[in-house]
Amino acid sequence: MRTIVVPLGDVGYHEIIYPSPACRRTIPKGARVPRELHDGFGRGINYLRISVTDKCNFRCVYCMPEEGVAMRAHDELLSAEEIAHFVRLVAPEGITRVRLTGGEPLVSHRIVPLIEEIRAIDGIEDISLTTNGALLPRLAPALREAGLDRVNISLDTLNADRFTQITRLGRVEQALAGIDAALEYGFEPVKVNTVVVRRMDQDVLELAKLSLERPVHVRFIEYMPIGSSATSPCPSIVGRRTQGVLPPRSGQSEAPEEPMWSSSATSPCPSIVGRRTQGVLPPRSGQSEAPEEPMWSSSATSPHCGAGTSGCSGSTLNPELWDASDVVPSDELRELISSQARAMGIGALAPVDESAPYGAGPARYWAFPNAAGTVGFISAMSNHFCSACNRLRLTADGQLRPCLFSDAEYNVRDALRTGDDEAVVALYRTAIAHKPQQHDHIDGTQRFMSQIGG
Repeated sequence: MRTIVVPLGDVGYHEIIYPSPACRRTIPKGARVPRELHDGFGRGINYLRISVTDKCNFRCVYCMPEEGVAMRAHDELLSAEEIAHFVRLVAPEGITRVRLTGGEPLVSHRIVPLIEEIRAIDGIEDISLTTNGALLPRLAPALREAGLDRVNISLDTLNADRFTQITRLGRVEQALAGIDAALEYGFEPVKVNTVVVRRMDQDVLELAKLSLERPVHVRFIEYMPIGSSATSPCPSIVGRRTQGVLPPRSGQSEAPEEPMWSSSATSPCPSIVGRRTQGVLPPRSGQSEAPEEPMWSSSATSPHCGAGTSGCSGSTLNPELWDASDVVPSDELRELISSQARAMGIGALAPVDESAPYGAGPARYWAFPNAAGTVGFISAMSNHFCSACNRLRLTADGQLRPCLFSDAEYNVRDALRTGDDEAVVALYRTAIAHKPQQHDHIDGTQRFMSQIGG
């Protein structure tokens, strides 16, 4: 293995060229030698998540406001050609995996030709897509033919009424039909993503049971403060995290005296990772420090609820007012599912290794006895996996984000449109070099999940 340290200001990144000389002999003559850029903390970056659009045909309560996100002018968004060109530039820098997200990527008319273009890029080994599944039955054949390898389908409940409350516009039959279409057309693996919010009374065992008969991998994701500015104005975040690279909002001066946060912010910035990574969450209002049973009731009030609201259902959850008490730690959730499954005679979840699906990423996988699929848990809040993070995110408007929880962004759109490929690659390397070690403060982001691409 050969390592070259490339200085970049006061931050360095490592360019690792694989394989070792001994292994190099097995590579066919003329074949591409894999290369991977490592950030300043030794993490190899090989995974790019791309938001194709920030529009969506659903309005999930934890993802975006009921009215949706502000419409952008057409020229503010990257074209399919610009996205493909960016991937073409960064593939030689070590990107081998691409995930297409949104919003809802299938509402974009350019999704199929974009997949075709990315599929043709040398070095791209895997293309995946995250969708709500509503349009998948119609588009699955074309997506498969274009070269899409696998899909993740969002499904937060099997209860029809609750599903409509959570998505505001969707029907559970749409997501289930999407899962069936994904299996029918040979996408592998097929993963089902469930964001768990304590107040939403989700039927988590029923969701986990989808893995019994179907070869699907149900992943439970802890609720994250994306798009929330409720915890604090947090002026320190801007100076600490953006390091002068966050572009100003429209109508905002280059160096604002105060960050542009929601007026609903009321409390100091909590440094919560330390206590969350220990599996300790702040108690809910009226809840003891160590509750005997998980609190799944929808009757509790919260800052999520509108003024004067008695109780709070999924339909009134406000993504701009994230509340730590709504986070259900993965360990707690897994124990709940196992205990309910034992009571039904199904058997408890057991950890799996070899049977974990391809692209397992940060999820930790378990399975019921003799199940066709698995049950995964993504513990971004209670036990973060920053030390193994291998990804960057490209927003629909051409901003490169090194960290989901940080608003630091690097504008590659302008460089793409000037035709300066060297500048694009330089920005990509700069983003890697400034990738933070971990999200040591989780105070919310200015963009909603639908705008970031998750």
